[in-house]
Amino acid sequence: MKKFIPVLALIISFKSFASIEVRPSCYLSDNEEILYMDMFPWNQTRAEMEENSWAIYNSGKRMDNRVFFEDDKFLMPFKASGGKTQYARVPEVFIKSLVSQIEYALDNDYVDFINFSDMGHSHFFIPNEFYDGELSKYSYAKEKAKFFETLMSEKSVLSLYHTAEQMKFFEKRGDEFPLADRYIQKRFYTRNFVAKNDGSRNGKILFNLDASGQATSTYRPDEYRYWGSGISFNATKNGCFSFKKNGQVFYFDMSADDVGYNMPNGY
Repeated sequence: MKKFIPVLALIISFKSFASIEVRPSCYLSDNEEILYMDMFPWNQTRAEMEENSWAIYNSGKRMDNRVFFEDDKFLMPFKASGGKTQYARVPEVFIKSLVSQIEYALDNDYVDFINFSDMGHSHFFIPNEFYDGELSKYSYAKEKAKFFETLMSEKSVLSLYHTAEQMKFFEKRGDEFPLADRYIQKRFYTRNFVAKNDGSRNGKILFNLDASGQATSTYRPDEYRYWGSGISFNATKNGCFSFKKNGQVFYFDMSADDVGYNMPNGY
């Protein structure tokens, strides 16, 4: 009888997430190999980033504390004080929005690879009115999961992506201008991609020419509050969610945690 349970769960899942495929890999497994930061070197050339991204994708490694499917919903784990884990329900609109934003960025050549080296983490611009009226009700230290569940459900929230995170832009540390290469300069000046959490294919590029790395954390401060803690995601062949690039389907995982470091001794 046990062998039929995943099939039954899969059938049920399509009722609530009819437009989001619930792959068998969305369920938790005891033998998942975890992705660590040792696979993400800094100052990569374009060719090195491409080679490394394929190695990461084909490794099949999963993000630690990744979003998973259980009891007819997607759950995002949050490490809480006292050793107890909290879980936020991930709304369909947030999943759809992230997929749409990934595809929009790829289609417009704002990014090339979906992992930490390029586009693999987000921050948020939260409307001040929504923060003061809804999110301020929750203690971030004690009710982090509820805070994020409410945040991910709000369509007026903007996701901010700092792309080309580990790309080599400068010949040496301290240089004022990026390398004299059209591709490198394009990627440098389009590093800040922002899009609304409404499921649509939308987005715009922000600029911060005063910052050495051209990364910004400011957007209409009279309207939006910057929130640095966001979502991480990584393309892997064993991932839960899917996106398309040049008509081909790829998969990815997401997590509230950054990609961590492999600490065999626990520290």
